[in-house]
Amino acid sequence: MKKIVLFAVMGIFVFALSSCKKDWTCECRTSDTSTPTGILSPTWQDITKADAKKSCDQLETNYKIISQSVSCELK
Repeated sequence: MKKIVLFAVMGIFVFALSSCKKDWTCECRTSDTSTPTGILSPTWQDITKADAKKSCDQLETNYKIISQSVSCELK
């Protein structure tokens, strides 16, 4: 019985530490007609949601230097 509990605890621990990696798209929109919208939606492959969120937030910050009318959302 102790071995079963030990393996269950180890399984939960390994599962908790593993991160789900997948593809994420950062959709950025602008109301500025001089900025092309096609370059504002990059896709990151095989990264965690936390890393994608950081990158998307940084991208929004960078785009706001160019155009104040930008908002980005992680999808």
